[in-house]
Amino acid sequence: MQGNSVIALVPEYLKYSKFLAFMVLDFEGKCIYINDTFTKKYDFFKDYLLDDFFIKNLHEQDVQKYYLAIKECNQFDGAVPLNVCKYNEQDGSYYYIKGEIATLKNEATSLGLIYIVHEISQELDASTHHKNLHNINQLLNAILESPKGIIIFSLDNNYNYLYFTTMHKETMKSIWGVDIEVGTNMLECIHDYKDKIKAKKNFDRALNGEYFVEKEEYGDENLLRTYWEDRYSPIFNQNNEIIGLTVFVTDITEQKRVEQVIKESEHKLDLLANNFPYGSISLIDTNLNFLYTGGAGYKDYGLNPKEFIGKSIKDIFEANLYIKIKDSLAYIRQGNSFSFEVNYGNRIYQNILQPVYNSKNIVDSFVLVATDITEIKNNELKIMSQNEKLRKIAWQQSHEVRKPVANILGLITLIEIDKEKMYDETYLQYLRYATEELDEIIHSIVRATDQE
Repeated sequence: MQGNSVIALVPEYLKYSKFLAFMVLDFEGKCIYINDTFTKKYDFFKDYLLDDFFIKNLHEQDVQKYYLAIKECNQFDGAVPLNVCKYNEQDGSYYYIKGEIATLKNEATSLGLIYIVHEISQELDASTHHKNLHNINQLLNAILESPKGIIIFSLDNNYNYLYFTTMHKETMKSIWGVDIEVGTNMLECIHDYKDKIKAKKNFDRALNGEYFVEKEEYGDENLLRTYWEDRYSPIFNQNNEIIGLTVFVTDITEQKRVEQVIKESEHKLDLLANNFPYGSISLIDTNLNFLYTGGAGYKDYGLNPKEFIGKSIKDIFEANLYIKIKDSLAYIRQGNSFSFEVNYGNRIYQNILQPVYNSKNIVDSFVLVATDITEIKNNELKIMSQNEKLRKIAWQQSHEVRKPVANILGLITLIEIDKEKMYDETYLQYLRYATEELDEIIHSIVRATDQE
C-alpha cells in the first residue's frame, strides 16, 4: 500500500519517458518500481526485480556512497550524485551513465527514494576535451617557456599581444618599464621613437607574409642597450589569411659584447703586429691552426694574414718549416720554449715558439714570433770576414814587420858601437833596404784595410 503511494508521487510523464530511466525505492532500499526505459535501455540492470534490494548489485565502493547519499537527501532537497558507470555496447562502442538519488516527498513527508539514470557521455567528452586542451596548453606553454635566453611573443594585425613568454614580459619591464598583458599594444610600450619606427617596419614585413631574420638593438642609449637576433614569422588561419605574427627573439647582448672585446683585442694585436717590422706574430692552437697572425713582414711577400686565420699552418708554411714546428709540438706542450732558424726565399728568419696556458693551466696554444734576421746574419758574416783580415794583419805585424825592424835595429846597434865612426856606405845601404822593406809592408797592410 505504501509502495503505491510512493509510486503515485512520480509524475506520469516520467513514468513513460523514453529518455529518462529511473527506479523507485522504499526507505528499506527495496525496488518497488522500474520504468520501461530503464529495463530496455540498460539491460545490465535486468537482474533487478521488484522487491530486490537496490544495493544487491552495487559495487562495494558504491554501497557506502549509497548510504551517504540517502542521509544527504533527507537533509537537503534535490538529487545527490551516486555513481558513474561505463556501459559497453556489443559493437565495441561505449558510453557513460550517471546515477543520482533523490527523495520522493508528499508535501514535507519523505515517502521513498527515486534513482534516476541518465547518459553523460557528451558531458564527459566535453570535460575530457576541456581537460586535454588545458593539458595541451600547459604543455605548449612549458615548451615555449623552457629554452633559456629565447623570447617568444605573438601580435595580432593591430600589434596587440596575443601571447608572450615570461622572459619577454620581464624584458619589456627591464627595457621600457612597462607591465604588459594580453591585448596590450606593443608599439605603445616602446618609448624611443626610432626603435618604435624600426619595430613597426619589421612587424609590417611579417604581416605582409615575409619570413626573415634581423639582428637588432633596443633600449635607452644612456641606460641599457641590448642586442637581439629576431626571427619573424606571419601567422595564418585556416583560410590562409594572415591574422598576426610571431617573433622568436634570442638575446645576443653578451655575444655582442664578447665580439666587441675580441674585436678590440684583435685591433690591439694588429697594432702590435703591424708595428713589428721585421717579421710576424702568430697565435696557433695545438692542432696547428692559426688563431691569429699578423705583422709587417707579410707585406714583403704580398700576403694578407687575415686570410690565414682558421687555416692549418701546413697549408701556409713551406714543408721544412711545418715539419720543424710539428716535431717541436710535444716539447712545447710540456711548457718549454723552442727556437730555430729557417731560410725563406733569400731571407733568414729566427722562429721562437712560446707556450700559452689556458684557465686550467694546460697548454692549448703557442705564440710563434718570426723575426727577419737576414741583416744580422750578413753583419755577422762581415764581422767574421773583418776579424779574419785583422788576424792576417796581426800576423803580418808579428812576423813580416818584425824582420825589417830587426834589421834596422841591428844596423843602428852596429853604428852605435863603432867608436871611431868608421862605418861605411854598406851600413847605410843595408839600412835603406830595411827601411824600404818596412815601408812596403806598411803599405800592404793599409791596402788590405782599405779593401774593407
